[in-house]
Amino acid sequence: MAISKLHTIPTLTVLVLGLFVLTASAMADVTFSNNTFTGSGTYSEAVDNGSTNLTANPDNDSSITFTNNLKTTGQFQQNSQIVNIGESTNNSFGTLLVTNGSVNNGHMHIYGDVEVSSDFIVCNKWTAIVTIHDGANLSVAGVAYLNNAKNSQGIVYQQGGTVTFTTTANTVRFGHWRNDGYRSTYNLQGGELNIPNTITYVGWDGTGGLNISGGVANLKGVSITNSTNGKGLLTLTGGTLNVGSNGVGRNLRGAGSPGAATVNLGQGTINASESHSWKNGMTITLTGRSATDTADVPGGVTTFNAGKGKTITISDAMGGVGALTKTGAGTLTLSGNNTYTGTTTIKEGVIIANGANSSTGRLGTGAVIIEKDAKLECQKHNQLGYGTPNNITIRGTFKPDDYTHVKDIILEDGLIDTEYTITSSGTGLDFGSRTAEVKSTGYSTIKSRMNINNNATVTINVESDELTIDGVIKGAGGFTKTGAGTLTLSGANTYTGETTVSAGVLELTGNAVVANGLTTVGANGTLVYNLAEGQTKKLEFKDSIKLAASTGNVYKTGEGTLQIYVAAENMIDASKFIVSSGRLDMMEYYKGKLEIGELVDDTYTAATFSPGNSVGTLNIDGDFTLNPGSTLLLEFDEKGADSLIVSGTTEFTQGSFITLALAEGASPLPNQQVSFQLSPDIDSFDNATLSYPSYLVGMNYAPTTGVLSATVDANAVPEPSTWALLALGACVLFLLKRKD
Repeated sequence: MAISKLHTIPTLTVLVLGLFVLTASAMADVTFSNNTFTGSGTYSEAVDNGSTNLTANPDNDSSITFTNNLKTTGQFQQNSQIVNIGESTNNSFGTLLVTNGSVNNGHMHIYGDVEVSSDFIVCNKWTAIVTIHDGANLSVAGVAYLNNAKNSQGIVYQQGGTVTFTTTANTVRFGHWRNDGYRSTYNLQGGELNIPNTITYVGWDGTGGLNISGGVANLKGVSITNSTNGKGLLTLTGGTLNVGSNGVGRNLRGAGSPGAATVNLGQGTINASESHSWKNGMTITLTGRSATDTADVPGGVTTFNAGKGKTITISDAMGGVGALTKTGAGTLTLSGNNTYTGTTTIKEGVIIANGANSSTGRLGTGAVIIEKDAKLECQKHNQLGYGTPNNITIRGTFKPDDYTHVKDIILEDGLIDTEYTITSSGTGLDFGSRTAEVKSTGYSTIKSRMNINNNATVTINVESDELTIDGVIKGAGGFTKTGAGTLTLSGANTYTGETTVSAGVLELTGNAVVANGLTTVGANGTLVYNLAEGQTKKLEFKDSIKLAASTGNVYKTGEGTLQIYVAAENMIDASKFIVSSGRLDMMEYYKGKLEIGELVDDTYTAATFSPGNSVGTLNIDGDFTLNPGSTLLLEFDEKGADSLIVSGTTEFTQGSFITLALAEGASPLPNQQVSFQLSPDIDSFDNATLSYPSYLVGMNYAPTTGVLSATVDANAVPEPSTWALLALGACVLFLLKRKD
């Protein structure tokens, strides 16, 4: 039998600071009859209605507040007006329906605990609202529909508390029925929303939304727009969205094409509870907007957090003015043609850029910052675009793949780990500290100017094969070459710091030079000057420009000419200087072993060496070897002749050549005495074939003094333009030794 109860709220009188303040509430009553609550005010009795339905019909513009427990295994239905489920109450229903009778003002406030064993429906007529407050707990085991009839609208505001939908069926639907113009929306503003066992459908057949501006949403997955009539909207402007294995996507049920699916991401965090994907043609915008903003905020940050072993994959394009930050030790993979303009910051873990070749990059058009212990990995070429590539600041690791365009690169403390080609269209690659490193495996190229700043000595580690830096290196710093591979420099470098080749090969081609400072070649290192045929390079070692290679080797390769002037004895100190091909001119001083020609695969290469530049003197503090097939070129002019003074052993091997020639542009005098000063007592002098112009007469070699002398024939002096005809009338000297 139904029970009727009358409740009266008394008038209260309060004395404050000697004044009487009257606080009164209107006399109200709530009647419970025929399983229905009517009237307005507070109902404080517990009700256990078994399996019989309960209905609340507050008076117009009034409310009913329940301060004790309500229970029924049937349905609790609110029709219009306001119903409050009070604090500290423990309520259970089979079905909870919040709807309207004939007016558009149904609103339920939940402050206590509500357990729903079957369905939670908001609403089936007009517009109805549910607000969940701090301290509340709502648990629903069955369906959860926002709008359950055509053109109805259900809205939930969760300001706090905990809401859990435990169903395993596909029955959590925001925008269940078609409702054009009446978006049914779940608004998470605080507290915790848990939907762990099924996908959350936003826009099932109608217009639905999930707005997260605070709190934490723990969802197995989100399906946005699920029919041709569906219109789903996911908005994140604060709080945290934890996404499980089903990810976020646009999914069609039935025939046709799904409707529009919109995702607006602002100042909130997306966390990977499990590895998951975002896909299937959603329109994703990084708005940068927070819950309090009314317009998009450039630079406002959306954070993607993937923990260790977790991956978030976003294949749909992201636009907008917002920024993106990656946190957590896991991976964020971006494969869409993203156009967002905010900064991409990788604080932790990895971002993988892996999309189609396009002028639009995977990381939008804004700057990219890679923090310490973080990594950006490009798995296909042009992942940063080639129309408007990104600026990159590296404090962690940048690993490009294939051909990668960038604008400016600032390598502060991190690592560029490359095996392909990087091209800079901006001011180039800036090194900012001593811990900066470029590492290369494979055959790589950096087409960029490089600036070594702050007196830093950075590391360029070529682990294998070859890295080519095709640009000028500038600045007040230097670098150390490590790794077994070859670093090739091709620019006319102007950097002033120290250069160290601790391992592998540093090769200088064309106009490339090392620093205007100390160059050190270690025991496992090699410095190579490579000049193509027709190229000539002049180097001066003086002041602070030194070459210290007492434990390492220096090579001259290529068919071009290298001309070296050394100002003092301590400017060059090499374990071995090998001229493998082409020509080397060296003047003044050299310390170490100088070897002309190289044994390669049981055959000696042919090279040419000339002391002086053009006519001059070279003092060698060490040994000199002229290998088979190579030439010692001794030049003379009207003022004098070349001198080669060796403190150690001078060896002319069998099959080597000594050629005497007029220096370019020179005009010797008739009857001029020409004396080439060599080291005394060269026992191997006879091994070399001596060639000289026919106008040199009276050729003589004095072993004890090392002087090779001749006289210019007064009747056969050539014009300067014919100096190169040294082979004409050449004589071969076998034994011209003169005893003192």
